[in-house]
Amino acid sequence: MPPAKVDVTREVDIIEEIMRIYGPNNISFPEKLNASLSFSSPIESHVIESKIANDLVAKGFYETMSISLGASELYIDNEIHKDEQSIKVLNGLSPDHNTLRQTLLFSMLENAAYNQKRKQQDLKIFEFGNTYMKNLSQGTPHTQKRELGLLISGRLFTENAMGFNHLADAVSIKSYVINTLNRIGISSISINNANHAYFINAIELMSNKKSIAVLGQVKQSYCKRLDVNGSIFAALVDWDMALEVLGKRKPIEYKEVSKFPSVRRDLALLVDKAVQYAELEKIAFDAERKYLLKVNLFDIYEGDKIEQNKKSYALSFVFQDSESTLAEKQIESMMQKLLKAFEEKAGAKLR
Repeated sequence: MPPAKVDVTREVDIIEEIMRIYGPNNISFPEKLNASLSFSSPIESHVIESKIANDLVAKGFYETMSISLGASELYIDNEIHKDEQSIKVLNGLSPDHNTLRQTLLFSMLENAAYNQKRKQQDLKIFEFGNTYMKNLSQGTPHTQKRELGLLISGRLFTENAMGFNHLADAVSIKSYVINTLNRIGISSISINNANHAYFINAIELMSNKKSIAVLGQVKQSYCKRLDVNGSIFAALVDWDMALEVLGKRKPIEYKEVSKFPSVRRDLALLVDKAVQYAELEKIAFDAERKYLLKVNLFDIYEGDKIEQNKKSYALSFVFQDSESTLAEKQIESMMQKLLKAFEEKAGAKLR
């Protein structure tokens, strides 16, 4: 005869048998239930990283994972990550993998070269990873930082009948990074031009007076060293600093939607080519803090109809009062105030 089957194998099975024999009505239950609440930080890096990864994948990016080793020769004569800060590996397997990486840029360029050699010219990749370096000053001997790297090249969209054939450029990589930072809750971002060893016309993104990211077109010298062709645009986000800024952000405040209509006015300003839109935006909000709701740049013109060293910015301004409808006299007064501020602080003229 086959052995009898035993269905009592766990603690819960024993409890079930006792309740069946004794009767559930004969078992007393306490009048109160005690429980303890566990605290967890609202900023958990792995949770935020997962959310950002899913968001970038939805935008057509592919996530890559690279080993933390690279070639030490990449840090020789490097203006940012110096060779003396490299953490060398004893008995490295090869000259290409003999030091811990100090930046994700070279790992992404190696991935780009690998794909290009396999006829994949249109790239949108990102990677989360740690970087390592020696501290030359007093304190801890080594530093480990978390970075987010993004890289794009070629066409941003696959071939289609709708005519979407936009090529990767600095504006695109900047938009991806700013949207990523906005996605995790960092909305107050300033944009500054910067000099950087890795990028042409580098742009630095700052929030709360902290540098969060640097981006731009990768210099051809580094592309050539890693056997990458074409124009490559990349961004390096200091992920640890981004989370630090996120932790210090102001709590979200909610207010009732205004019952009164907003008003839009436009200006075409003639400025020097060196003047950036961010400067004009700051001037506008400094001049009118109470009713100015939004500033937008909707056209840039440079051509033979204006001076050679000038350019034209077409700006829109949205005003709104949460307590009453703005009168035409008020709106005209605010526009004159803005125009005067642009003339005094940016040398702008009405076109």
